[in-house]
Amino acid sequence: MDNTQDNKARTLEAARKLLFENGYGGTTSVAVAREAGTSKATIYRHFGNMDGLLQRVIEIEVERFQPPQAQDIVDFNSFRAAMVGFGTNLLTFLNNPETIHFSRMLSEQARQQPKATKLYFEAAYQGTADSFESMIEIGAPYCRSVALPEEARAERYVALLKGHRYESAVLGLESAPYPNPKQTSIACFNAVFIESSAKDKSRKT
Repeated sequence: MDNTQDNKARTLEAARKLLFENGYGGTTSVAVAREAGTSKATIYRHFGNMDGLLQRVIEIEVERFQPPQAQDIVDFNSFRAAMVGFGTNLLTFLNNPETIHFSRMLSEQARQQPKATKLYFEAAYQGTADSFESMIEIGAPYCRSVALPEEARAERYVALLKGHRYESAVLGLESAPYPNPKQTSIACFNAVFIESSAKDKSRKT
């Protein structure tokens, strides 16, 4: 890694550390530069400003899990595997104490830092729903939903998957909200989707 990329990586690492320790409002460019052993100029060169840097930290947090590629969904079984796998990854991610702490921190500072909260919502909550919606749209010819209306179906699926347990963890009432992420994801899928019958498939074609 060249010096420029090394400085960028160290800046991101420092920003993440300080963001988790001090919150959005307590993380300054001076503190990040000092922690990273770089300079304020490094922040502005690579990220534009502190908002750009913190936005990138938030994006990296939600990039730790990715949905399967859409082209991998070619029948009901591959649709089920994609949905269950992504759901399992999501709940495993939400079980992480750092993820819970990060959500708690942003919730506490929502009024003071609406820009950061909006970034996190769009990247994490809306981004997750959009990923599920893409998979549902591609998997629709191979199944039918027994529990989801067409309107906001991905959002409803995420709500069913998460339940209220994550909010309980953010409030500090439990440390690991999903003891069995894969089992929960499987149960959620099985409660919502069933394979299309031959008659259903002929109607769709």
